[in-house]
Amino acid sequence: MLDWQRYAEQFSFEKYDTVYVILGTNDHVQISEKEKYTSKVRHFIQTIKARNQNVIWLLPPTLKDPTKNRLLDNTRHAIMTASQIEGITTVDTRTVLGETYKDAIDGTTVRTKDGIHITPNGALLTVTELLF
Repeated sequence: MLDWQRYAEQFSFEKYDTVYVILGTNDHVQISEKEKYTSKVRHFIQTIKARNQNVIWLLPPTLKDPTKNRLLDNTRHAIMTASQIEGITTVDTRTVLGETYKDAIDGTTVRTKDGIHITPNGALLTVTELLF
């Protein structure tokens, strides 16, 4: 499992024009954990912003599993709250990949078989549609 904070402390964010973050998809946050998770996200953002002020967080996509997806709503909310407090932009990947889960869009596979992650084609579509 990725230790966000340790990674952020060791990475050279200053050499990039903008830092794009897409973390949280595997974090199925319970309501009781939202405050702690928001704090974790804020600390992570603060660490990045100490070396690069231009941070954009891409919110996790819809998941195939409805139960996990409901928990991921808490994750998204915590990320949005932390991002707003820290003054960074969030971009919702669901505007491209769908509010309801889809394996493919226009015949192109955009999600991996695990029902969680985005394929390289899904990432390209998301970045192209949302950021350019």
